[in-house]
Amino acid sequence: MKKLIAICWLLLSFLFLPSTVFAQAEDVNRAAPDFRLKLLFGKNSLTLNKLLTYGNKQNVLVLSFFDTDCKPCLKEMPQLHRLAQKYQDKDVEVYLISIDKAATETVEDFVKKNNITLPVLLDPYGLQSGAEYGVIVNQTAGIPKLFLISKNGYIKKIYSGYMDNLVETLSKEIDTLLLEKKEIVAKIDTLTILFSNSTNGYLESCNCAENPFGGLVRRATLIKEIRKDETGVLLLDSGDILPPRHDPLLAKYTFLAMEEMNYDLIALGDQELILGTEYIQKEIEAENLPFYSANLSICQDKACTYLAPSHLIKEIGSFTVGIISIISPEVFTFFPKDIIKNLEVSDPVKQVQGFVEAFRDKVDLIVVVSHSGYEEDLRLAKQVKGIDVIIGGHSQTLVKKASVVPGTLIVQAGEKGQYLGRLDIRFDKNKKIAAHQYQLLPLTRDIADDEDVRALIGQYYLELKE
Repeated sequence: MKKLIAICWLLLSFLFLPSTVFAQAEDVNRAAPDFRLKLLFGKNSLTLNKLLTYGNKQNVLVLSFFDTDCKPCLKEMPQLHRLAQKYQDKDVEVYLISIDKAATETVEDFVKKNNITLPVLLDPYGLQSGAEYGVIVNQTAGIPKLFLISKNGYIKKIYSGYMDNLVETLSKEIDTLLLEKKEIVAKIDTLTILFSNSTNGYLESCNCAENPFGGLVRRATLIKEIRKDETGVLLLDSGDILPPRHDPLLAKYTFLAMEEMNYDLIALGDQELILGTEYIQKEIEAENLPFYSANLSICQDKACTYLAPSHLIKEIGSFTVGIISIISPEVFTFFPKDIIKNLEVSDPVKQVQGFVEAFRDKVDLIVVVSHSGYEEDLRLAKQVKGIDVIIGGHSQTLVKKASVVPGTLIVQAGEKGQYLGRLDIRFDKNKKIAAHQYQLLPLTRDIADDEDVRALIGQYYLELKE
C-alpha cells in the first residue's frame, strides 16, 4: 500500500511540475516568414530583412513572442536581456514580439513597469507574424515561444515554453550560427506580387467592430514602404474598387486615391459599372487608372467594341509577366439591367485558354486577375492548364493560405480592402517557380496615413458637407 501511495505522489508531482520542465526545442530548417511590424515607442516599421541586416551587419536573429498577461514570458525577460548583453558586440539581434489583444498603451506600460529595454515589435492579436510563425493556432497562443534565425533567414530552432538555462542553451546555438557565411541571393530571383480586392469605396477604416482595419489611406503607405525595400514589385487589383451603390462623389475620390498607388493593372469588377457604362468608359479613356478586362464589350446596333484592354505584358527585372483580366457573367445576375443593357460578357474560360496558348512560351509567369469568385477560380485552374497564379475577387474570400491546384496558386484578400496581399515568387536558374511565400498584411491602425491620400479624404469630406 505504501508503495502504491508513493507511486501516486510521484505521478502527481509530474503533473504539477512548473512549465519550465515542458520547454521543448524543435529542429527546423525553413525560411522564416517575412513581416512588417511597428516598433514600440517608434514611428518606423521593421521587416525581417531589416532585422537580419540591421546596422549594416549580417545578423543572427532571436525572436521571442509574448503578451502582457503571460507570467512565464515575464520570467523569461531577464534571461533575454542577459543574452542580448552577452552578444552586444557581435552580429546578434534580440527582439520581442507582442501579440497582445490589449491596446498599445498597455504594452507600453508593461515594458516601462518591468524595465524591459529590448526592442519590442507590435503584432496585435498576432494577425501577421503570430499566425505566420505558428504561434497563433485557431486563435490560441502557446507562449513564450522563441525562434532562432540564421543570417540567411532560416529558422534553425524553435523553443516552446520557459527555459531556466536559456542563455547557456541559446549561446551554443548562436555561436555555431555566427560561423555560417551568409548566402548572397540575387534579388532578381524573386518577384513580389502585391494585390488587393473589394475595396468597396472604403477610403479609410472606422476602426470599429464592423471594419476594424483597412482603408486606402493606409494601403498607400504600406505599398510605398514595400517598394522602397523591394526592386521587383507587381501591383494588381481584382476589382470592386467602388461601393455597391450610386455615389459619384465617393467614386471620384476613390479613383483619385487609387491613382496615388501606381497600380500596374486593375480588373474591372461589376461595381465599377455601378454608375453606368458611359461613366467607366470615360475613366478608361482618360487612362488615369490601368483598367483591364478581356471579356467585356459594349455592343450597339452595328458594332461591338472592347470596353478595356484585355491583357498586359510587363517586364520586371529579368522576368516577363503576362497578365490577363477576366470577369464572370454570373456576377451580373442581380445587377440593374438598365445600367448594363449594352454590355456583352464573353466566356472567360475561352479568353484565358486563348491567352495561355498565345503567351505561355513567351512569358515567365502567367497571372489571371479574376473577378469571378473563389469557386469559379478553382474551376478555372482545373479547366485551363498553364496558369501560374490567379488573383481572385468578387466573392470577398479571405484566403489565408494560398490554394494550390496543381500548377496554379490561387489567392484573394477578403473584404472591404482590409488586407494587402503579398505573394513572393522565387525562380530557379531556368526561370521556373522554385518556391513561394504568401502573406495577408492587415492594414491596422499602427500603419501611418499616407499624406496625399489623407489630403484627398479631407477634400472629399469638404465636398460632401457642401
